[in-house]
Amino acid sequence: MKPAPPAGFRARTLIRIGCLLALGIPAGFALYFLIVVKPDDQSYFPRCQFHSITGLHCPGCGLTRSLHSALNGNIEQAITYNILAPIFFPIVLISMLRSLWSWCWNRKLPAATKPRPLWMRYIPIALAALLIVFGILRNIPAYPFTLLAPHELAP
Repeated sequence: MKPAPPAGFRARTLIRIGCLLALGIPAGFALYFLIVVKPDDQSYFPRCQFHSITGLHCPGCGLTRSLHSALNGNIEQAITYNILAPIFFPIVLISMLRSLWSWCWNRKLPAATKPRPLWMRYIPIALAALLIVFGILRNIPAYPFTLLAPHELAP
C-alpha cells in the first residue's frame, strides 16, 4: 500500500504547474517569434553590446541568429553563425527540462542523489576555458580563424 502524500502536496504541485504555465506560455510565444522573425539589424532583437562597443566577437555572438536558423531547419547556416551553438543548445534545453521536471514534481533527479566522480568537477572549468579560447580564436584576422566569426553562407 502506498503512503499518502504529505499535507499540502497537491496544492503545491498545482501551484508549481501553474507557475510553469505562466512562464511557458510567454516562452512559447517568444520561441514562435524567434522562428518567424529573422534576427538582423532592423529586427526587434537586441544587438550584442560587447560587439557594439569593441567591434570584437564574443563567444555568444551569433547565438540568436544561429537558433533562428536551426529552428528553421538550416543547420549549415546555424553552424556558420556560431559553431558552438548546435552543441550547447541541446545541452541547455535538456538541463532546463530536467530541472523544471524535478522542481515541478518536487523530486530529486537520479543523478543528483549520487556523488559525482572527481573528473566531473572539472567540466565547468573546461567549458569556461573552451569559451575563452573560442572567443580569442574567432577574432584573429587570418583565414582559418575568420570562419569562426559569424557570417552568412554564400548562395
